Amino acid sequence: MSKTPYQRVDLDRLAAQSTQTARAIGAGGSWRRWAILILPLVVVLCTLQSATVVLAENIQQVYMASTLIAVIGFIVLLVIVLLVNPLIRVTFRGRLATFSRVELVSLFAVLMVSFGIPTFGLTSQLVPIIPTPWNPQWNTPQRGWQEDLLPHLNRKLYITDPDQVRLYREGVAVAQPAERAGLGEHLAYYRQVFDAIPWGLWLEPIGY
Repeated sequence: MSKTPYQRVDLDRLAAQSTQTARAIGAGGSWRRWAILILPLVVVLCTLQSATVVLAENIQQVYMASTLIAVIGFIVLLVIVLLVNPLIRVTFRGRLATFSRVELVSLFAVLMVSFGIPTFGLTSQLVPIIPTPWNPQWNTPQRGWQEDLLPHLNRKLYITDPDQVRLYREGVAVAQPAERAGLGEHLAYYRQVFDAIPWGLWLEPIGY
């Protein structure tokens, strides 16, 4: 049987391309572009992605991050490639550079990595752990947490007030509007929920 010849990878050519890309990124103008455009865009996109994932899960019960495949990242990539880059090219005619492959891959990678953090990737595991050890319903004499577990934990990482633990488990006492209520009533409801949550109590353990 004849063997199919395969072209070997040109490592020297790949190394030269990597060096050229690194030099392009290291140029003064490129770093200014990253500081002024790319990094702020990363922050905005990640914030919008996090808000979208959390709101979709808590309001519409749509679990966008259940597979940890960043749907929003693919949408952003397609929008930039098919719409934003051509629009920049037509509008500015070379006065403003389009998004390069390095910038696109960086944006896409950040969105991919951060997609699951608002839910399954981090907060769904981290937030319930914070009030758990001092939960009066679980911290019973039969379990022996008071003697064998709690003395070995850093109290700054947890919420230790039983009343606040109970508030977390039962939820805030805010009347939910009717399903057919207007947008204003729903916004007022979420405002009341936001105000009723003791955010200052959570800042220390989340910060640590």
